[in-house]
Amino acid sequence: MSTVSSGPVLHHPHPAVRVIGHVAAVVGGGLVLLNVAFAAYAALFQVVRRVGAVLVGGGTPTETALLTANVVVLAAWLIAVRWVTVWSLRRWPTGLATAAWLAVPTASVLLPIGIALVDYPVAVTLTLCGVLVVGVLWLMARTHQPWEQLLSVAWVAGALAAIVLLGIDI
Repeated sequence: MSTVSSGPVLHHPHPAVRVIGHVAAVVGGGLVLLNVAFAAYAALFQVVRRVGAVLVGGGTPTETALLTANVVVLAAWLIAVRWVTVWSLRRWPTGLATAAWLAVPTASVLLPIGIALVDYPVAVTLTLCGVLVVGVLWLMARTHQPWEQLLSVAWVAGALAAIVLLGIDI
């Protein structure tokens, strides 16, 4: 039996305070997890790039080695993120930690799409990602997932859309 409660984490008599606390926990926790995930991805990429440079290019990073590193790291990353997401959803299906974690798979899927479509008009990228996000949110709502999980997907998608629209490089 689990010792972790699946009910509300923040107990306060006023519902607005609970909602604000949950929003802060999901967004703040998501930001922390995104920073940790970005650092882990960068470290994994550097290791694979250096190993690939030695194996393929004789010590200097070649274009082939960098492309191979990109593909290997992205595939390994998506597999690892999927594993952690499934584990988290099974372990704490309604918890705030799971909702915060969903920022990582959302960004892990949307960022490579945005990078792959960088040479296309912004409208194409936003439309494709928007259709994907709306579909995911619709499916989550249809299966009665907690609102905190929908919020996690929505805020990350909105933040990434704002980054694209404002022309910010990340």
